[in-house]
Amino acid sequence: MPAYAADVFGAKDAGTVYGTMLTAWSAGAIVGPVLIASLPYRTALLVIVAILAAAVPLPLAAGAMARRFAKR
Repeated sequence: MPAYAADVFGAKDAGTVYGTMLTAWSAGAIVGPVLIASLPYRTALLVIVAILAAAVPLPLAAGAMARRFAKR
């Protein structure tokens, strides 16, 4: 992933982007299981579906940001 971040966002910003990605992954790894374990099964599945649906546009936004960074 660090090489991908460097390719997409440039070597100058790769460290910041990758550090942000790792922070988000770490937060999800802590909060996710605790949240899901505290909910009933059906509700937990609905929460997972909602989170995944909210995550769908994120790659599109990342692509737009990458194009913006490439113009610099």
